[in-house]
Amino acid sequence: MRAVRPPFRSARALTPTARVRRLRRRITVLFALTSAAGLVAMAVLAVRSDGVRWREQLDQGMSADTNWALGLLETDDDGRLDTEVLLDNAGTACPPLFLLSVPAAPGEPSVTPAPGELVVEHAPRRPCLTMPAGAVRQAAATAVRADEPRSRDARTADGEPVRMFALPFYPPDAEEDAAPQGPSSPWRTRRPSGPTTGG
Repeated sequence: MRAVRPPFRSARALTPTARVRRLRRRITVLFALTSAAGLVAMAVLAVRSDGVRWREQLDQGMSADTNWALGLLETDDDGRLDTEVLLDNAGTACPPLFLLSVPAAPGEPSVTPAPGELVVEHAPRRPCLTMPAGAVRQAAATAVRADEPRSRDARTADGEPVRMFALPFYPPDAEEDAAPQGPSSPWRTRRPSGPTTGG
């Protein structure tokens, strides 16, 4: 009876030199595959990390611009917002800067409004980017609800990606636990080559 040979084995035995060469080729292929997988993983991590860092820098820039603009807001004798100084000294069209206020019911404690209940105190006449009104109100309501700055990615009416930022503000004589008087909401394009800060 004849012994059955496995179909993939060579007829002759490998010499020690041939085994070393085969081992060297296998190690080379394994090293190349591991290096390629590591390079792809590092590239994905670098792109994500860069995107996160870019968003943080954009949010910090918008926060500084918005805080500066809010410093120009005044209130009249009745406690209503007066945007005259802001409009005289700051460009609010690019990036678009909206001021919304929380409607105050006399004698009632302030409640968190729905996005449609926010009152638009100022909207730029000719903004460089056009956003749906619902998106602006939603971003503003989110900041008022959280009682802290909020940012998010959105799309303009033309489908262009933008980064929105909303910052709640308070009346000048507000107590420490007072509810926000309203949010301020600017946005910028997500591309670094987008429009610069107005003002």
